[in-house]
Amino acid sequence: MDLSNSCDINFWLKHGGSNTQTCEASDLAGENVLLEYSTDGASWTLIDTYSFAGPFGSWGQECATIPPGAKTPTTRFRFRQPDNSGVGFDNWALDKVETDVLCTQAEISYTWSGGPVANPFSATTTATPTTTTTYTVTAIHGNQTMTASVTVTVSPPPTGGTTTGNSTACAGSCTHTISLAGHNGTVSFWQEDPGCSGNWQTIQNQNNSITPCVNTTTCYRAAVVTAGCPPAFSTSSTLTVESIGTLSSNQNICVGGNVQTLNLTGTSCNVQGWEKSVTNNCRTLPNQATWTPVAAGMSHTPVGLTDTTCFRAIVSCNGCPAARTNIVTIDVDEPPTFDPITSDYTAVCAGDPGPIIELNRYVRTLVRWEESIGCTGNNWQPLQPPYDNEMPTPSHGTPGVNCYRAIVRNGLCPEQPTPPHEQAAVDVITRDAVNLY
Repeated sequence: MDLSNSCDINFWLKHGGSNTQTCEASDLAGENVLLEYSTDGASWTLIDTYSFAGPFGSWGQECATIPPGAKTPTTRFRFRQPDNSGVGFDNWALDKVETDVLCTQAEISYTWSGGPVANPFSATTTATPTTTTTYTVTAIHGNQTMTASVTVTVSPPPTGGTTTGNSTACAGSCTHTISLAGHNGTVSFWQEDPGCSGNWQTIQNQNNSITPCVNTTTCYRAAVVTAGCPPAFSTSSTLTVESIGTLSSNQNICVGGNVQTLNLTGTSCNVQGWEKSVTNNCRTLPNQATWTPVAAGMSHTPVGLTDTTCFRAIVSCNGCPAARTNIVTIDVDEPPTFDPITSDYTAVCAGDPGPIIELNRYVRTLVRWEESIGCTGNNWQPLQPPYDNEMPTPSHGTPGVNCYRAIVRNGLCPEQPTPPHEQAAVDVITRDAVNLY
C-alpha cells in the first residue's frame, strides 16, 4: 500500500462470542492481537497491541496512527496473535480495515486545562491570564491520547516613573542631565518636545538618564516597557531656555527720513547694547559684516541714516554668554537724479505734431510727464500715458512757448520734478513767422 500521505489505520475488532463455551475470547498473556507493519515484507515493526476488554461478542472500532516509518509507497500491515490456548479458544475477528478514515480534526477531541480559555474543546483557543500560567491540551484520536503544554509568561505592566532635572539652560548648552527614577521596567526610548506643545519626537536612548543639547525650551520624557506590554511614559521634565526676544521691525525710508523705534519684545533678558552695520551683506551674512556699537537700552531710535543699515541687539540671560538677536534692516532710498531733457527740435508749426522729448538718464521710476502751456510754471498738467523716457508731445494750434518736465520717484522718497533748468521748451509758431530755430 502507498501510505506516503496517510495518517491513520482504522478497523473493527471483535474478541470471542456471546457463548463462552463455543467461542471463547483471549484471556491470557500472549493471547493479545498485534498490529504490525513492514516495508520490505521481511522485517516487521509493532504499531499497537489489542487485548480483550468488554462484553463477549462485541465489535469495537480501533484506530492507530501510522508511524513515520510506515509512510512509504510499499507498506504492508498484518494482524497476528502470538499465542492461543488451542482449537476453539482465544477467538477474534477483524472487519473493515481502512486508512485515513479518522484523519480529520473533527474526529479528534481536544480538552484544555490549566486555566480559563475561550474555547476549551477546540484545537486552538485564546486565553487572557493575569499571572504566568501553563496550559495543557489533551488530544484523543481513537485509542491514541497525546498531551502538549505551553506556558504563557505574564509580565507586570510597566510604570513610567518620574523624571528629575527641571532647569533653566543657556541656548546651545549640553550640560543639563535629566534622570528617571521610580519606574518598573526598562527604558525603551526617550522623547523630546521642542516648545512643550505636545509634538513628541523619539530619541534613541535606552539609558536611565539623558543629557541633551538644547536651543529652545524643551520637554523630555522616557518610555518604559516590560515584556509583551505597551510602553508607559514617565512624567516630563523641562529645560527652559530664556528667549532672547524678537527685534522688530524692517523699515524703508528716504534719506533723512524718520525711523520708527526698534523694540526688543518677548524676553526678560538684559540688553547690553545695540550694533549697526552698513556692510552690503549684513542681513544675509551677518558674521562677515562689520558691526559698530551704537547705543544701550531696551529700544533704539536711529537718526540721520543715509545708507541702508542693519541693526541688532546684544542680550544676556541668567548668566549665559551674550547673544545677538535677529537682524532688522532699514532700507534707505536716495532721491532721484536727472540729466537735462532733450528734444529733436525746439520749434514746431502750429497744428503740427509736437516733437519727441527724451529724458536721457534718471534714477528709479518715471511716474509721468507734465506740460505747462505758456511756461508759466504753475499750471502743470499730465500728458496722456503711456509714459516712457521718450515721449511725443501733443499738437497745438495756438502759437506760444510750452514747457515739459518729467516726474520721477525713488522708493519711498517724494516725487521729484525735472529741475527748471533741465526742462524742455517747445515754441509753437505760425508758418509765416520769421523766427529762426
